[in-house]
Amino acid sequence: MNEVLNNIYTRRSIRKFKEQDVPKDLVDEIVKAGTYAPSGKNLQTYRFYVMQNADSIKSLQDVVAKGMENPAYTLYGAKAIVLVACEKEAVNGVSDCSCAIENMLLAAHSLGLGACWINQLKYCGDKAEVADYLEGLGIDKDMQVVGMVGMGYPDEEREAAKKAGRSCYIFELVFSFFAYRNGEGFCSTLHFLILTPMIYFHFLKFMNVSTIYNSTDIFCFSYSMLFVHNRSGIMSVLRLLLHCRLFRSYPEVRRLSSINAVPSSPKTKNSCNESQ
Repeated sequence: MNEVLNNIYTRRSIRKFKEQDVPKDLVDEIVKAGTYAPSGKNLQTYRFYVMQNADSIKSLQDVVAKGMENPAYTLYGAKAIVLVACEKEAVNGVSDCSCAIENMLLAAHSLGLGACWINQLKYCGDKAEVADYLEGLGIDKDMQVVGMVGMGYPDEEREAAKKAGRSCYIFELVFSFFAYRNGEGFCSTLHFLILTPMIYFHFLKFMNVSTIYNSTDIFCFSYSMLFVHNRSGIMSVLRLLLHCRLFRSYPEVRRLSSINAVPSSPKTKNSCNESQ
């Protein structure tokens, strides 16, 4: 697959990071990628403010927590924070900064880092205490912080997919074994033989939820549908529901299904939040 497209397709927002610090040269490279983002009329209205000191990041977190009136607010333990700002009067400022942030998210992913778009300063940046703090960082009050990029070495896994996968594979292994014992034929034997190494790989975490899992699930899902059609038993219905649940746990499947789910009405509005 094309490396650029693969980087786009595999990027995910990361909200848990290892204690390992991010080298300055990597952060500089990521910010450089942000400066190469497109901008309206090439005015390059975006400005970048980098934090890597743990105490500075903690003070930023405390200020945002007060501004949001949420004592539990965190920056996810990010080891580096890049604030992306522009002048409030800049016509294309928000769009320019958004493009820059996306460039940095993709750059971080390509360099083996995890990153997340954090946008609370967009909503509380005008509050007096927050504005004064930002001014101390060199962000004047005639500017707005469109978003922050928190980054670090990722320390999280797609638990939802893994939990769903474990449950489904265990169920399938047991089901296939009994189907094989009861003489369900060649398809059950193939089913059993395919699932056995899949469970082995799953528990050893040698592979991410990717092509080999999806290929197996397509086989299992199709097999389950045929089994429901021919048997219509409660076990067959249950295993079909399990596969539906497993399919929905994959980000790739959700993204593909959402393409066809977007209404074509011009009245439709897309809402963006921190999960992007």
